[in-house]
Amino acid sequence: MTDDRLDLSRTAIYARYSSPRQKPTSIDDQLLDCSRYVVSHSGEVHAEYSDAKQSGGVSIYFRTGIQSLLNDCVLGHYSAVCAESLDRITRNQRDIADFYQQLVYMRVMLVTLEEGIITPLHVGLKGTMNAIFLQSLSDKTRRGQRGIVRKGRMSTRAPFGYRNANRIEGSQVERGLREIDPDQAPIVRRIFSLYANGTSAKAIAKLLTAEGIPTPSGGSTWRHNTLVGMNSRSTILSNRLYIGEIVYGATRTVRNPTTGRAVPRPCPEEPPEIQSVPELRIIDDKTWNIVQNRIIATSRPRKPPPGLPSLPKGAKPLTPVLRCAHCGGGINSLARDRWACTASRARNRCQARTFVLRDLETLVAKRLVQWIGRRTKWDRVVGEALAALSRRRSDLQERIDLNRLQAHRLVQVIKDIEAPPPSIVAEIAALDREHASLLSALSEAAATRLPSSQSEDLKPALLAKATELREETESSHPYARLRAAHQLSRLLDAIELSAGDEPGRPKMHIRPNVLALLEWTKSSLQPTSRPEPLPIPMGRAHASTSSRH
Repeated sequence: MTDDRLDLSRTAIYARYSSPRQKPTSIDDQLLDCSRYVVSHSGEVHAEYSDAKQSGGVSIYFRTGIQSLLNDCVLGHYSAVCAESLDRITRNQRDIADFYQQLVYMRVMLVTLEEGIITPLHVGLKGTMNAIFLQSLSDKTRRGQRGIVRKGRMSTRAPFGYRNANRIEGSQVERGLREIDPDQAPIVRRIFSLYANGTSAKAIAKLLTAEGIPTPSGGSTWRHNTLVGMNSRSTILSNRLYIGEIVYGATRTVRNPTTGRAVPRPCPEEPPEIQSVPELRIIDDKTWNIVQNRIIATSRPRKPPPGLPSLPKGAKPLTPVLRCAHCGGGINSLARDRWACTASRARNRCQARTFVLRDLETLVAKRLVQWIGRRTKWDRVVGEALAALSRRRSDLQERIDLNRLQAHRLVQVIKDIEAPPPSIVAEIAALDREHASLLSALSEAAATRLPSSQSEDLKPALLAKATELREETESSHPYARLRAAHQLSRLLDAIELSAGDEPGRPKMHIRPNVLALLEWTKSSLQPTSRPEPLPIPMGRAHASTSSRH
């Protein structure tokens, strides 16, 4: 029975299949079935589009076939688009709705063999069902792969140093078995030995390329990130299979909806599956541990650990407190270990030379230890800290007064308006939140107690904490070094730098933040002095407001 609403006079057909394991003839079968459907409804097929080996979870914006179809629909070439079913177009909820809305806008009908003429009801229900199917399929696939790992097999391709060892047992093929490749295993041992003895990954890659050794993918040029990198699943020096362990489930791949790129992420909700396969061991434990410690010591975290702020690209934790000793301007890193005054680089306002400085954080921490060690009397230091604390409290009180004044003026503006503008209401709410935060900070400042300048434990406590901080800057773990650098930036007002008389030995002068130093160490001491807190008059904001009118 023919639907009167169908206009298949100019129909485009779309077909897709997902996995490389599926038959390519699947597309031909889909196109044939759709063509028969169109002809049976007195229509005519004008064009055919397809995407091979493309998962339904991949966005339509990253599939060439369906994008060509949409581009031709924009030109008005077709009256209808036909597919076997909605899940052949996409299983992504957002994409199916977007695809349907675009066709509606272009007055192109969407028809499938399974659902018929597509309506918003189909888009909502089938979109949800397809999304649930994808999630269920992902969970079942991971469960099946975990079962494969428990049997000592692998569901991925054989890493460098191994080869497939599939065998036939009766009438079935035993897949996922691996064995050591006698030709590639010595190369793996050599890579680990070179790196453990101090050779960099880049140098090893150049050496392997020069010797004409094929890469794991069969290419001729080795890259250092093939040997070591953040993705331990695909880097040789971090692959635990070389010590006889198959690891599955440490990460989970998710697809970025904007770029379409598959991104591996840690999978903390379930522990990884680890299966011992001692017959596949190539590297001994001693060499493995040396290599892993060196990887940690030389790596730089891409993201800051929890509790630390992210930094702009190229910035370092100490960058905000670095100052040029000649002009007082900022100092930035030009390249690794090379620094320059920003004024000299930007507008030639400073004649300071660039200089080389290695291990900045460690050198600064050592200078801080030396600064503390040279202090014999602490009256001046504690006095400066008390003055800074008083200024902090005064500044907070001034900000509170200004905050209340701004809020009072906004309230006066809207008090006679029945329906005040939402933007002003939101601004008043933001000022109220800021007021609560400022009051909390002022109360904390008023309750701050600093150690006495006469305390015999002050200098030993400061030295102990500064020495511990210096040791953290020399840690082999990158996160420990990063935390130590952030702590140093909070303890210093400025680090003045300039090129020294000898290469690699610049001049350095630190200016500690004495208030931050004493607050940092007060937890290790029994405070015996307390600065007199400034009163916090509740009506001060209102009094200052009325005095201005």
